Amino acid sequence: MSAVTVSSVKQWQHYQTIDSTNLAALRYLRKADALYLSSADEKPEIHTIISANEQTRGRGRMGRNWVSKRNQGLYASYICVMSRNFYDQHGTWLSTVAGISALEALRELSGVQVQLKWPNDLYITDKKLGGILCESIVDEQAELVHVVVGIGINLQSTPNLDAHSDVPYVATSLAQWASKDIVCDDSLTRALIERIAYYLNNHLVQYDAAAMRELAKEYSATIGRHIIVQSVEGSQYEAQAIDIAADGALEVLPVSADHGDIQKNYAANSIGDNPHSVFIRVGDVLHARLASGENPTLSINQNE
Repeated sequence: MSAVTVSSVKQWQHYQTIDSTNLAALRYLRKADALYLSSADEKPEIHTIISANEQTRGRGRMGRNWVSKRNQGLYASYICVMSRNFYDQHGTWLSTVAGISALEALRELSGVQVQLKWPNDLYITDKKLGGILCESIVDEQAELVHVVVGIGINLQSTPNLDAHSDVPYVATSLAQWASKDIVCDDSLTRALIERIAYYLNNHLVQYDAAAMRELAKEYSATIGRHIIVQSVEGSQYEAQAIDIAADGALEVLPVSADHGDIQKNYAANSIGDNPHSVFIRVGDVLHARLASGENPTLSINQNE
């Protein structure tokens, strides 16, 4: 793999204990002088990596807590600088790039068949191994976007989530499935960042989103699953996840009796060949749950 290596990253800050690597990255961006691209060819650059052995306020999507015990997992965030034009064209793929990179690095490390559950979670069977959190700051004057991508992965042990009633999933760790010892050091972070740089510069920069889409489909734990889509108002419909769209959206086929009304409500999101399909995008989703059992069901809460 020909990649932009970690040596090209401007700086790597590592902490024994920190509140949150994403929060630290956001603080850095707000205090530092503006981060600029070093060239004018619009290639995104990974500027800074922030990692820690422990997080006291680890964060997931929707403000949920991410349990981050000392020396038990990978807790890292990186700051990626890109042009506004690049972000507008490819921003929806950034969390998927991180997810695919983490998945491949974990498979290579352990031999375990980690999967990617749409939109941005790492799973083994129907249990959550890790997640991705993307947050961005737009510099309107410089036409730049600074994206903070946080990655949390349970490596050594499965966190106890009994005290966290807001967590809608069953957790697991890589060590539970691997046939060899899993070591918590910076080698996995290095491998992960190198893969991210590779995919950013060899697929997205060259406008080869089709390759990313095929990888996302190949690694998907969601495609082919029956799902329940739930709006924040409480309405819901059953569907089957059938594809991933060119912009990274999840294409689903409603199977409930009132899918005609649903199609009317979501007409603006329906852009595929199937007149009954609906496209769900990351910004619309509040929760994504995989239920265990012989006929597992993915539950999605969605803004209308």
